[in-house]
Amino acid sequence: MNFLIGLFISTASIIAAIIHLQTGFSSYYDFVAIAVVLGGTFAVAIITFPWKNSSELWRRLGHLFFKKSTNRKLLLSQYFGHIQNYAQTRSAPEIKVKDLKDEVIRDGFELGSLGFTSDKIRSILEERIYRSSVRTHKLANSIRSLAKYPPAFGLAGTVLGLIHLMRGISEGMDPAETGFRMAIALLATFYGLIVSNMIVNPAGESVQKFGEEDEAEAEIALEAVILAIEQKSLLEAQELLNSHVPPGDRVDIIHQRMQESMAESEAA
Repeated sequence: MNFLIGLFISTASIIAAIIHLQTGFSSYYDFVAIAVVLGGTFAVAIITFPWKNSSELWRRLGHLFFKKSTNRKLLLSQYFGHIQNYAQTRSAPEIKVKDLKDEVIRDGFELGSLGFTSDKIRSILEERIYRSSVRTHKLANSIRSLAKYPPAFGLAGTVLGLIHLMRGISEGMDPAETGFRMAIALLATFYGLIVSNMIVNPAGESVQKFGEEDEAEAEIALEAVILAIEQKSLLEAQELLNSHVPPGDRVDIIHQRMQESMAESEAA
């Protein structure tokens, strides 16, 4: 969502600049520039992107527009509930897998139910978290590497425009037409800079940020699983899991349970 907001602000800024310059929007359209910059960029993307992980690619690109920030307090409360439930039933909770942290919770409790030790579970899940991080890092690098190509294709489009301009000059083109063709030629460089610095590079940085957030949340999920498997007390689980989040996101589950018990007693 932040990517979409940033894209809107940057687009609005460019529109405001064009209006301030008192030039028509049609002055900033050129088919040749669009074809060279976008066509060349998509061609390089087809060549360089890790298409074997296409599902991960589309999922991450979807996050640019639809991903919501995780409520860490709610997440910790859910994990405390899983820990208590496992202590009572020794069974894995039913988890609808949406991302890495859900996968870690599901697989961790299933491995515990199958008799795996906490050390073995930690080893397996840490490897899965690491491999997911590697895939995301590779994808983010591919997108960020793509950012260097739109300006290059923009320069190529400008060269095409200059060739067209020079031919016109050699044929006796008037000064007004010369200035117009020069402006059109420079549009390709403008498009290349916009695509690179307003879309592609920020998208790569955002994908990397989302991957780091997923990894951090998966590590919290892993700790919750280990605490449940080792049958640690709720107080110890609370203090350890709270260490993974900023002070403002920490949960005092013991105090909450005491207040709920007191409220139930008063109601009775």
